[in-house]
Amino acid sequence: MGMILPLIIFVMFLGLNAGAAYRSRALTPPTTVSSAIATGQNFIRYRDAVTNYATANPGFAGIVPIQNLLPYLSGGQPAAFANMNNAISSASGGGRQITSYLIGAAGGAAASALAQSKNDASIGQTDAGGNWSSYSNPISTSTQTPAQNSNLVSVLMTQ
Repeated sequence: MGMILPLIIFVMFLGLNAGAAYRSRALTPPTTVSSAIATGQNFIRYRDAVTNYATANPGFAGIVPIQNLLPYLSGGQPAAFANMNNAISSASGGGRQITSYLIGAAGGAAASALAQSKNDASIGQTDAGGNWSSYSNPISTSTQTPAQNSNLVSVLMTQ
């Protein structure tokens, strides 16, 4: 009898620890998934900031530095946008091409950006030559971008 009570207490302790460990894993989303969702959301915010900057500065062409985008970004630290870049250029036939892209997007970031933007057709990917194609309309286009081999690129054409 002297050995059974400690054994019962030990088994109960193990069971409670296993339950607590399971509960903590069930309540905490995996870091990779959370990171991909945040990256997708930040990309949409960055893309919107570049677009708003281009609208406010109609004569601008080139790369908008992150410091110039801060007034257009709704919260967030500049570090969250460190791997994002942009280019505003003249488009053939008039207007401008506004390209925003993410270098080295984490798996799931593109799906998150599409969900955040409600499947916006401007979001797509580029190949090694910088040719862009939309995720919503996967027909490859001859739209040239400065982004090469990127799985998260937004191309907007303005008049």
